[in-house]
Amino acid sequence: MPELCRYPECRSSADILNAGALQISLKGHKDTIGSLAVSSKGKLLVSGSKDRTARLWNLDTQTQVTLSGHAGEVTAVAISPDEQIVATGSVDKTIRLWDARTQNLITTLKDHTDEITSVSFSPDGSKLASSSADKTIRLWEASTGRLLQTLSENTGKVNSVAFSPDGKQIASGSEDNTVSLWNVSNGEKKWTTIPHVGAVFSLSFTADGRWLASSSADGVISICKAETGNPLAKLVTLKDGNDWLVATPEGFFDGSPASWEQIIWRFAKNTFNVKPVEVFFKEFYLPGLLAKLLNDGQLPSTSSISNKDRRQPTVKISLDGRKNCGRCDFRKTGKSKN
Repeated sequence: MPELCRYPECRSSADILNAGALQISLKGHKDTIGSLAVSSKGKLLVSGSKDRTARLWNLDTQTQVTLSGHAGEVTAVAISPDEQIVATGSVDKTIRLWDARTQNLITTLKDHTDEITSVSFSPDGSKLASSSADKTIRLWEASTGRLLQTLSENTGKVNSVAFSPDGKQIASGSEDNTVSLWNVSNGEKKWTTIPHVGAVFSLSFTADGRWLASSSADGVISICKAETGNPLAKLVTLKDGNDWLVATPEGFFDGSPASWEQIIWRFAKNTFNVKPVEVFFKEFYLPGLLAKLLNDGQLPSTSSISNKDRRQPTVKISLDGRKNCGRCDFRKTGKSKN
């Protein structure tokens, strides 16, 4: 799948890159583009803009049609897996469902009471999930727009929703730094975790559904186990993305050499009781860490760093045959008194 990229200077265009090289630049919007989505088949792209429109693009022909009707910025877009329906959400508090073939409006969903932040189709295309600044997640029947259920156990603005690959669960990320997992069948919350120190903006499951990644205003990508919410690893980019670091709760890490300087070992949660990365480098540096974690989730066994003796040896030097200065005793041991 091509990579989508929108640079700050490309205020009204969507750029498509492949292996880092610009392939297509799509121009048509009259203001900033805030949301993008590519269909699962890779044939369609939909973009949402501050100009209050969505544009549906055919990537083969690079032609576009305009979807107009929202009274405010289009903040969320999605395309159904079969490429038959386009969903658009707006600051006007509504979601619009469009026929992708005719571009006709199917229906308008008006149950949210604040701006729409995210929309996502289930893998089979039968359901649509939406999140809003009204602190709720709503689940809809995609073909008719009928409201199926409302998930309201959130304490902050919900910024993002994503279906699991099997369609049985929905993940949500919120302004209060939390990530939650919900059962689609009964609307019950399975777990909530706080993997970030900033608002959570986007979510993505791995293809096998085992892991869930979240990105945040704190600049960190956090990966947790989808079944339990237990943390797996954190990914950090440094120095404008030129350097990177992967670290696990157990202390294992991988990254570019420059990123190692960001690591210290802290003991007993004491700000001043720390050691440099070199002290435990041999035990915890693990090249290829992220790939190994996502493959089997297993890490090498190691004892706690608190049980490892890393005290540096004390070295005393003396010169035989020199006159005793009063502070040293060379007569038998050749060692300093001090």
